[in-house]
Amino acid sequence: MSEEIIKSYQDYQLIEANVDKCIEEYGSKYNFKERSIGFLFFTLERIFNLQEDECEEAITDTSYITRQDAYKNGIDHPHDKGIDAIIIDEEKKIIHLMNFKYYLSGFDKIKNKRFESGEIPKVKSILKDIFERKIPSNANPVLVEKLKEIFLLQDRGTRFEFKIHFIANIYNPFTNDEEIEFRDTLVSDYKNDVKFEYILIQDFISKLIEKSENINAKFKINGKNFFEKSEYGYRALICEINATDLIRIVLSNETVRMNIEASEEEMRVSTINENAFEDNVRIYLKQRSNINKNIKNTALNEYNEPLKLNQ
Repeated sequence: MSEEIIKSYQDYQLIEANVDKCIEEYGSKYNFKERSIGFLFFTLERIFNLQEDECEEAITDTSYITRQDAYKNGIDHPHDKGIDAIIIDEEKKIIHLMNFKYYLSGFDKIKNKRFESGEIPKVKSILKDIFERKIPSNANPVLVEKLKEIFLLQDRGTRFEFKIHFIANIYNPFTNDEEIEFRDTLVSDYKNDVKFEYILIQDFISKLIEKSENINAKFKINGKNFFEKSEYGYRALICEINATDLIRIVLSNETVRMNIEASEEEMRVSTINENAFEDNVRIYLKQRSNINKNIKNTALNEYNEPLKLNQ
């Protein structure tokens, strides 16, 4: 039997504050004021570690894309089919399909609310389309492009695992009966190719309050051309170091990080510690930027060949 979740108003407010921060940071640029859209950016940034352009590219939600200049005159086929964002992770061979719900009704009303079971048929429908290689006739253009990209990568031999994420600013998932039925259906229809999870208030809070790791390292400064800079309460040293040192000081092996004479062989057997980037630049692997995609498309002629799809 699972432990009872402590439902904290402070936790609820912390998410609200982060959503408002995303509206302040991105609202003017992407033409939105709604917290529901701010919630998309907040989740993609904080939970999935995407950068700004990666977040914007991942969103398939119709209410968002119709606010963008490319679609300001409206779109012919408006449906996002219950999928508000898609991340295609080629490296790990995972497709993340996300269904978002953001409630404005306040803490007292959301603390006992469950995820709406009406979202399950929508997800089942889009999964069926994906596995049968169909593009829904009423899908919005961004969703269509995402589906085409998935099919294209499958043509090139990639076998993906699909992860469904039900995401909301509430505490409670589907009822036990709804969850069991949905899981059984996924296993029956897709074996191990499709799984699902929730990302709810308690999951956001675990991520937001997790303790940062102190990462210590030693390196040499080249020459005497260095200076200190202070901004927003942070102190930084601007200097020139060797490229090999730059790699070494973010490795997982602390012994190698602290050894300024470490060999390249020692460095090769150690992996990058992604926590080194937590307060700076996020790891740029989860979702490719438009620029990176264009470079890859130009390099690979196969990407320009027409797809054969079931309409």
